[in-house]
Order: sequence, then C-alpha cells, then structure tokens
Amino acid sequence: MKRIVIMGATSGIGLRVAEIFAKAGWLVGAAGRNEKVMRKLQSDFPDRIRYARINIDDAASPSHLRDLIGRLGGMDIYLHVAGIGYENETL
Repeated sequence: MKRIVIMGATSGIGLRVAEIFAKAGWLVGAAGRNEKVMRKLQSDFPDRIRYARINIDDAASPSHLRDLIGRLGGMDIYLHVAGIGYENETL
C-alpha cells in the first residue's frame, strides 16, 4: 500500500488531497493543528488515515512528524501545504 504524509491536512487543499488519496486506497498520514478535523477524517476513512497534531512552528514538530511516519510504516510522498512563509528547516 502506498503512503503519503500531508502536513496541513486540516483545511483547504491539504484536506481535499487527504480525502482524494484515502479514497484512492492510499494510507494517509494527516498532520495539522485541528485535531477535530483529523478525527472526522479518520472516522470517514478508518482504515486509511493516521493523524498527528503538529504545529509547524513548534520545535517538537520534527519529532512528531517522525512518529507519524513510523506509524505509517514509512512514506512514499511528503506533501507540505502548511504555513505562511516561515521556515522550520529541521522539519
């Protein structure tokens, strides 16, 4: 099974892409700040969604991202659709 991690999967493009990939049979690692949206996404696709609450401004975000990737068993694609222009180079 192919795996994608989407940073910013709780609204807009990120949320829609997460839904599209889950419907297509991919295992989706949804990451973002809005846990309520991610819980709903997981309830809509229980076998396809793993999620983590990650704020890209948080210094612990790289560790949380690695944990999510581990729960997926790795990743094939990383899609970053979060943030407003500030860089977290560690992430």
